[in-house]
Amino acid sequence: MVFTELHRADEAVVSLVPGMQLISLVGFPLQKHLTTGLSRFCHRIIGRLGPNDGTVALADAIRWPGAIYPVWGADHYFQPADRARALIKKVLRYLGETNEQPGGSDIGRL
Repeated sequence: MVFTELHRADEAVVSLVPGMQLISLVGFPLQKHLTTGLSRFCHRIIGRLGPNDGTVALADAIRWPGAIYPVWGADHYFQPADRARALIKKVLRYLGETNEQPGGSDIGRL
């Protein structure tokens, strides 16, 4: 089970159950990569805090546990989809293969 414990209004700590691994695919777009007016608006507003995917400031994402893989040109919803589709397939294939092997996975090999 993953849970979030609030420490302050602007900070949350994510904890994982021992033995659980987390892989976070985080969009890393420029304004020109965004496909909707709403995503461009949110990206611009959150941009005051630094680079973001239109929903999450990337400075916050790097504090998450586990492996973090930035996806260049994709927003928070992985639009445009063609930029993210191949990576998501690779992650799912990797997870399927490593769950079949004794000893689990080595996320860093992705």
